[in-house]
Amino acid sequence: MGMTACHMEADQNLIERLKTKSEEDLFEAMEELEEDDNALSGFSPRELAQNDIYPAIWHESEKESLREELAAAFHELKAFFSAMASDSKGIVISIY
Repeated sequence: MGMTACHMEADQNLIERLKTKSEEDLFEAMEELEEDDNALSGFSPRELAQNDIYPAIWHESEKESLREELAAAFHELKAFFSAMASDSKGIVISIY
């Protein structure tokens, strides 16, 4: 599958490091992240809202349900990436 990232304001060092990763490296990193019980320990709806990252959806009172939703979405994304890799298909991600 491989990975290529391109963004006008992206960290070029990060992009170059990602380009050197094999498919196995990327899936291993995703597995480690999913298995890390502390991966979302620093999740802070307040901090995301303060940094204007989708500020209207993050509510501190819903922190636990949002954390569960993020974990479930990550699991689904990982399964999707795995299916695409198994079928030798690529993935295009565009964030505006």
